[in-house]
Amino acid sequence: MRGKTLVFYAFLSVLFFLSSCGWFSDNPMFPKAKVSITGEVLVPSLSIASAESKNWGLTQFTFTPLNRVGVKITQCRLEYRKADGTVLAALTRTIGTSIDIIPPQTPMASVAGMENASVTWEADLLPSDVEAYIRSNRIPVVIVNVTFSGTDYATHAVSYRGGDFGFSMLEGLPSVDLEFFCTVGGGCPSCDTESSVQVGCALKVDDATVIKKVEFSINGQSAGVDTTPPFVSESVGVSLSDTVTAVAAVYDVNGGISIATKTQKAGEICQIPSPSPRTPGGS
Repeated sequence: MRGKTLVFYAFLSVLFFLSSCGWFSDNPMFPKAKVSITGEVLVPSLSIASAESKNWGLTQFTFTPLNRVGVKITQCRLEYRKADGTVLAALTRTIGTSIDIIPPQTPMASVAGMENASVTWEADLLPSDVEAYIRSNRIPVVIVNVTFSGTDYATHAVSYRGGDFGFSMLEGLPSVDLEFFCTVGGGCPSCDTESSVQVGCALKVDDATVIKKVEFSINGQSAGVDTTPPFVSESVGVSLSDTVTAVAAVYDVNGGISIATKTQKAGEICQIPSPSPRTPGGS
């Protein structure tokens, strides 16, 4: 076991030497690391968190390598926004991390004796100072945009979206959902024009008559406000290769606010031509 550990650290030393001289990043044989990141809020609502004395903002992220290049995540950036997209600059923060994502069936994984490719990490998205700020400023809904960054093992600087997570201080309807729709060729200024699309979302709810207003956000951008059924967002330009995350703050007639979140690949979304038709009071 000691011998394997020494070999592992020797292997890391060689990698560090090659990385320091830029050998990997300048070598076309070593592309940037690709990673899939999913996040799950471990306590689904404020009432459950209070009843069980649990931390409401605790979120678990799972990192899975998608190619044979590993990466070390060194920072997690949290940007807080209101439901209308206004950035709460006073709350924005960066957390230092040390997350190694090592692809399986690679020399480094073999030396380290690693079999499971996925790595998990937990973060509190609503620490006490953030929650106190939200309550003191009477902000009913906050959306947290999460971004991870670091350096891959080919010395490329990398950045990955960790997702968008909505939290409501006023609980509302128990059953709200979203569905995506897509317009091909709508254009995206930051995308390859041949693969750009416009993506939006529509609210799915059992009884639309109890909804007063819906505020939409897609990939951290405000996607409009709708006050009449069927409650459809504005469209946002993305690339077909992007992962799209939509968040909706749903205001009901009883004064409650529900959060609906959905994540899907743009390429999958664009098989859905338009929102399903809905009528007030229908599903």
